[in-house]
Amino acid sequence: MSLWTEWMKKDSNYSHGTLVPFISLFILWLSRDKLREALRRPLYWGLALILPSLLVHILAHWMRAFAISGLTLLLTLIGSVLVMYGPAVWRAAQAGVLYLGYALPLPQFLMLPLTLRIQLASTWLATKMVNLCGMEGRQEGTAIIAWDFSVLVGNECSGFRLLIAMLAFATLYVYLMDVAAWKRWLLVALVVPLSLLANSVRIFLIYLVGYQWGEDAMHVFHDYSGFLVMILTFVCLMGLGKAIGCRKLRFQL
Repeated sequence: MSLWTEWMKKDSNYSHGTLVPFISLFILWLSRDKLREALRRPLYWGLALILPSLLVHILAHWMRAFAISGLTLLLTLIGSVLVMYGPAVWRAAQAGVLYLGYALPLPQFLMLPLTLRIQLASTWLATKMVNLCGMEGRQEGTAIIAWDFSVLVGNECSGFRLLIAMLAFATLYVYLMDVAAWKRWLLVALVVPLSLLANSVRIFLIYLVGYQWGEDAMHVFHDYSGFLVMILTFVCLMGLGKAIGCRKLRFQL
């Protein structure tokens, strides 16, 4: 399975992957002056990164371990920059190159338990919201159950997709801002609770619509709420950024 297939398949957690290479190129363009001035001194020790990565890539592709295969492509790219241009150019280019990591799927042994944890946490928090609003509902695994109605929080609604997309957006946002490094790290870290809260609110609203107006209305709202919640989460993140001082770009565009 190619990266393109992973990005384009229905309900993919990495549907944002099609944008990542263009954002990576944009970051490299922002670093054009540093890249132009960097000393070219090829570092052939980069072959020690390229050759094992290519071998692991072949083995991973043969074993259909596509997440590992994708990671080795990134490592091969890093080694290639070192071999052709040297460490100074790598230091200037590393932000753009490493950003490509947001397009690479996590291995299943990491993604599945992480997705389940986010599902359970989102369902728990959404159930609390349901009960606080006086509606009947109890959590059973990743479902919210009422006596004649239920909402199952599937993998596509787990919040993992929102989390990854928000991390990618937050990384780009803080990279562009002229703020202290600790504020950048703080804003990226805030993506985790913000994404969890946003996904829980979405589940709560889906339950509310279904509880009040029936399952047909719930399914319609479900189909459009994901995009709406993502936009609102972006806006909230930028608001938090403004609150901690992200007001000025550090690049001349």
